[in-house]
Amino acid sequence: MSAAVRWSQMVMPRDPADQTGIFAVIATRGYLTRAEGIVDDGYSPPRLPPGGALFFRPLGARVLSAEADRATVALLHASRVSPSATPTPPLIGTVTWTLTWIDGDWHLDDIHPTPPSARLRLPTSDSPAAITAAGWDRFHRA
Repeated sequence: MSAAVRWSQMVMPRDPADQTGIFAVIATRGYLTRAEGIVDDGYSPPRLPPGGALFFRPLGARVLSAEADRATVALLHASRVSPSATPTPPLIGTVTWTLTWIDGDWHLDDIHPTPPSARLRLPTSDSPAAITAAGWDRFHRA
């Protein structure tokens, strides 16, 4: 789970050269082959106001499946554009990571939106109570 949490900010839209380099380090060769073009072209930074920045923070996670060499982890996150003329609530979303253990480390083998389910829902806010009520394990910084 910690690999998905650590990488979550790294795979946010950014400069294409940086994005390609990041995926080359964290992803399996199979993922890079399947995602060719998406990694290079599909992760463009959003349009931000002058001086603006996109902030992203993990809120919770849930291990959906785990084996010795493969794990599927859903990650709940909040994002916000700053500075904003009018304060807005964070945008809450989810992404599911499939991780594969190769040569002594976890590597990204797939990433896709998390489908809603009865046991794992989008919380109504980013409050700890709403996160756990929606079925997520809260993310705690070590």
